[in-house]
Amino acid sequence: MTDQQPKLVTLTNVANEAEAKSLIGLFEEEGISVFMNGGDDLSLFGEDLGDVMLIVKKSDYDQAAKLLQEIEAENTEIDWSQVDVGEPED
Repeated sequence: MTDQQPKLVTLTNVANEAEAKSLIGLFEEEGISVFMNGGDDLSLFGEDLGDVMLIVKKSDYDQAAKLLQEIEAENTEIDWSQVDVGEPED
């Protein structure tokens, strides 16, 4: 008997479900299925609780990891001390 279930691996952990859902949407645009595990969405109360694990098929891991690196590189925080925002207006 062979196991027909795909092997799943953890891609990354994120802080909350909102972040997880945003990333899942980006992965799905590239044809990569991502599943989330964990977190309790209490958006009714304006809170997300818990760490959320993003899981991919082992066969998609390399492509997903590369895309995650690209997403993180695009979203690095801006060092505002290096940005000229001009003079304040009165």
